[in-house]
Amino acid sequence: MSYEKKLEVIRVRKLKRKLEYLRLELEEVDFIFQHCMKTFDRDFSEYVKPAPQKQTSKDVTTVNYDLPEEEINIIYKKLAVVTHPDKKTGDKDKFQMVKDAKDRKDWFELMNYADELNVDMKEHKKHEKEFIEKSIKDIDGKVKHVKNTYAWVWYHGDTSYRESIKDTIIKDLKDIYK
Repeated sequence: MSYEKKLEVIRVRKLKRKLEYLRLELEEVDFIFQHCMKTFDRDFSEYVKPAPQKQTSKDVTTVNYDLPEEEINIIYKKLAVVTHPDKKTGDKDKFQMVKDAKDRKDWFELMNYADELNVDMKEHKKHEKEFIEKSIKDIDGKVKHVKNTYAWVWYHGDTSYRESIKDTIIKDLKDIYK
């Protein structure tokens, strides 16, 4: 293997590990955010008008990747052939997980399922680095978004500035619900 090819392989492996790390970070942030939301709802319920359909922490932390739908659909169809419950090798739960990954356009998760199920996807790895980098950007953006929510800031804010933080949030909420 040439120097350039070997270096590229190492860099893609690093990107995959970074993406796995960020997925775990998002999972952790989601878990913490659920608690932040409960605290925020308790402390600010009198200032927030009830929404007809209340937003959940999953609504805030779910990542919908911006990747080419055609590529995602081709990969999904190959996996559906193996996982569909009507097929001899089918698995209802695995099929649903594959479908959920397709709906989110989660190329990385679909490729992990392909590896797990021994489905050949060599021709779909030509954009691997680009897709992984895009997924990293999407997850990183989602983590930053969650950490900038009122609930997160309220829960993690410096206690010596608690009243100031509360006043700012209440003012902003009043402006929102005018």
